Amino acid sequence: MKLDRLQLSGFGKFKDFEVGFSPGLNLIHGENESGKSTLQNFIRGMLFSFKKQGTRRSYDELLERYRPWGGGQYYGVLEYTLEGRSYRLSLIHI
Repeated sequence: MKLDRLQLSGFGKFKDFEVGFSPGLNLIHGENESGKSTLQNFIRGMLFSFKKQGTRRSYDELLERYRPWGGGQYYGVLEYTLEGRSYRLSLIHI
C-alpha cells in the first residue's frame, strides 16, 4: 500500500490542510502539539475505523476528541494505492 494524498478540512486542529506523499519513506516531524499524532490517528481511523477495538462504545468518544477546533463539520480524505488500484476514503460527519 502507498499513501498518495491526505486532505483535512475539519479534523482536530487541521483546517484546509493537504499533504502529498512521495514514493518510498515519508517522514512527518514537527514540534510538540503540532499535530503529528492527530495525522497518525486520522490515517489509522480511516483505514481501521475510529471505534476502539474490543469495546462496545460508539464512535462518539473519538469523534469528540477530534472535533474541529474552529467548529463546523468533520471532513477528511485519504487517497492510497494498493496493488495498482487507487482508492479514496472520505470522512464526513456533521
